[in-house]
Amino acid sequence: MHRRLAQILALALITMLRVAFVAIATPVGDIDSVRYLPHGTPLSEFLFAAGAGPGITTTLIAAVAGTDHRTVVVQTAVAATLWAAAAWIAAGRARSWLPLLTVLGISIFPWSLVWDATPITEPVAIAALALLTVTCLRAPDKVWVIATAACLALLTRPTLIPLVALVLTACLSRSWRRQWLAIAVVIVVAGFASWDVYRFTSQQTAAGGADKTTSEWQAATRAFVRHDVPGWTETALRHGMPACGAATLEASDSPSAVFDDPNCPELRVWLHQGGLSWRDELTAQPVATLAHIGDPWRWLTDSGRPYDVLDGRIYRLYDIVGIERSRVIVNLIAWTGTGLSLIIAFRRRGNRLRTAYLVAGCVGYVVLVCLSDGIEYWRHSLPAFVVLGLLWAGALESATPELLKDSRRGDQR
Repeated sequence: MHRRLAQILALALITMLRVAFVAIATPVGDIDSVRYLPHGTPLSEFLFAAGAGPGITTTLIAAVAGTDHRTVVVQTAVAATLWAAAAWIAAGRARSWLPLLTVLGISIFPWSLVWDATPITEPVAIAALALLTVTCLRAPDKVWVIATAACLALLTRPTLIPLVALVLTACLSRSWRRQWLAIAVVIVVAGFASWDVYRFTSQQTAAGGADKTTSEWQAATRAFVRHDVPGWTETALRHGMPACGAATLEASDSPSAVFDDPNCPELRVWLHQGGLSWRDELTAQPVATLAHIGDPWRWLTDSGRPYDVLDGRIYRLYDIVGIERSRVIVNLIAWTGTGLSLIIAFRRRGNRLRTAYLVAGCVGYVVLVCLSDGIEYWRHSLPAFVVLGLLWAGALESATPELLKDSRRGDQR
């Protein structure tokens, strides 16, 4: 009883401190935030307008909150509560401190904490995915907790469909056999999320220039980041890139600059048509493309974000050790923790096949998002690393339905 109360107090304290940090900080602007902030526009007009989203949770929070500051406070409260629920479930019926503190540690690590003061989908989406993963691995009989977490993750960030499906298929148990309503709800929400992703990628985006679609921006970022990959230029020329395109890409200092060269307007037309697709890249030069994506130095030193958008925050690691060094320190700790999670998960014999399935799926997700969008590899891959970082939960004894049933029988006695 005392341990249960102490854990409740610990979770409440961390949740309140996390919200308090954001409440006294200045919201951090992000180029993508405008897609989720109605700013006085009627919600019925804004929610599925061209360039809005994808996802509706952050927009609904912003509509209810009314201001950027209240939006980040509310979204942080929601995210912190979801993480607290994940930590509580991780502790199991034995109320173990180590699993609880491990989940809490992940929740306040810079990779997840840094998004709190930005009106963006990451805080709630990552927290919902964490709750889904921990519950599936530790308490697969909690069907409606799993279904709710899955739906919230999809409604917040629809591009998480592959990861949500991966976790669900890996952790479905006998508890789901007659839960047709929960299954139907998840399927309907997943269908809506799929439509929302298609709608968003085919429309003009509100971020970075309202005259360009998301697909066009992705084609430009792929070209900007990977034009120096061996064989890329030759492949792009074979797939219709204008002859002036190579010089424009070489001279550009950002993806947006790719569109602005008056000496090569044909490049904009080519990008509008999809440019060089990631499938053609992978087919033409698979080794060079994958080597570029998997460059360990890039992953270790170049987060892109979040360490360079910490202005206005009161906890700023880079003020202490410098921005470049902070990236290396934080990323090294994160990779070490992820590696330990995998080692623990694979140590359990009966757990290895499921762990291998989840690891392969997460790696596939990372490769896919990096192939399709040339920038912000770290940010777009973060949900997969959250799942990998929580796989240790599946190696704990109380993760199996049989042991859960045995413990309940013991309680009844």
